[in-house]
Amino acid sequence: MKSPCALIFMVAAMTALCAIASAAPPAPQPRVLEDVQVKYPDHTVFYQRIEPPAPQPRATAAAVQKAKPATREEAAAAERREKKTTKVLMLSATVYDHRLTELCWRSGGREIRAWSNADFNLFTAHSEFETEDTIYTLFMALGNEDAESLVAAQARATSEGWNPPRVQSPTARPQAQYSLVSDTKTPSPETLAPLDALHHTYEENYTRLAKEHTQREAARAAQAQSLKDHPPVPQDTVIQFWPKKSHTYPTSSK
Repeated sequence: MKSPCALIFMVAAMTALCAIASAAPPAPQPRVLEDVQVKYPDHTVFYQRIEPPAPQPRATAAAVQKAKPATREEAAAAERREKKTTKVLMLSATVYDHRLTELCWRSGGREIRAWSNADFNLFTAHSEFETEDTIYTLFMALGNEDAESLVAAQARATSEGWNPPRVQSPTARPQAQYSLVSDTKTPSPETLAPLDALHHTYEENYTRLAKEHTQREAARAAQAQSLKDHPPVPQDTVIQFWPKKSHTYPTSSK
């Protein structure tokens, strides 16, 4: 026979579960109009054409409000940010052994190429950087080449006018620099401004960027090893859809 305390605990737990169930009723399941099953050796995919769900009311302007900054400093920072101009920088970067980067982007309808000693892998998790008056959104296509390709890339860069910055000691980090290829017509300062800002950001925040990149690579390696050790078991999948009006389904629900 259970003790009174145990019985009281069981009743309280059951009451709490009933309260949760009554407070959050399950969402109604859509009516399935057509069901097609595609069987694979280890799982099945169910394609279900369902009755179109009822349209959801749009959020009103009053419901969508910006959160107010918690402090006066945050309010001032938000105000300064709102006054800045927003621009987009789209470029491709090929990194050779984390030591040399070939850059390519377009501006004013023409292609511009440059060489840089910055490792652009450090920007893979950063889609935005800013200066005193501008916020840049970075869209970057990134590729990596190993050490075997570095020598050929260095020779090609040197032939195109790249003069590697000198380093005071083997352990010193060189200043972040770039140079345009020798046959490139010098772009306007406005065209080079985002690249200047990006290299300045790299140099000023190198320690933090390098640390974050190392952490990302370690997490990626750990995830890859975990997937190798514990490969996911394929699960059955249900894909629900509803077509728009067409010749086949003129009312979208039949």
